[in-house]
Amino acid sequence: MNNPDENNEEVSEIDNGKTITDEIDTVINERDQYKNIAQRAQADLINYKNRVAEEREATYVMIVSRFVSNLLPIIDNFNRAISSMPDDNSWYQGVIMIEKSLNELVESEGISQTAKPGMDFDPKYHEAIMTIEDETKNEGTIADIIAQGYELKGRIIRPAQVTVIRNVNNVNNEKEDIDVESQNNSSETEGDNNG
Repeated sequence: MNNPDENNEEVSEIDNGKTITDEIDTVINERDQYKNIAQRAQADLINYKNRVAEEREATYVMIVSRFVSNLLPIIDNFNRAISSMPDDNSWYQGVIMIEKSLNELVESEGISQTAKPGMDFDPKYHEAIMTIEDETKNEGTIADIIAQGYELKGRIIRPAQVTVIRNVNNVNNEKEDIDVESQNNSSETEGDNNG
């Protein structure tokens, strides 16, 4: 009969004196290496997909912005034509419908207008062409739009050219505050010089 210790030695030793434990450790290390490679490859693929999506989005925004930039003078002229047409003209309703369709087309591409009368002036979105003095309205609000501004996904295609309210009472009050403050400062300085 075989000695049980001899069987254990035969089982525990494989080629070249390696034990089963050594072989298992080698297989586990290889598995971990392949797992790390697979995880890195998956992360690279996800990053590549995200980068391609961002580039595609940037290209879309650039192309649409360029197209709309070329279309804006036509839209401006169209709006000027509508504002000069008499309301009782038989063509007026048809032209208004065309304007509505044109605006819906622009909006369907994700383009939005940046100015409305009464909203606060924002130099990021608006360009002040002139100011109008009006005591009844808030200072710094838009009175009228000369040329509408447009943006697409946070990118300004064109800033709006607007007329801004300048409240004379606020300006006079601020001027009085500055005058009073400068008088206080000059009297303090005189007091310091005398003392």
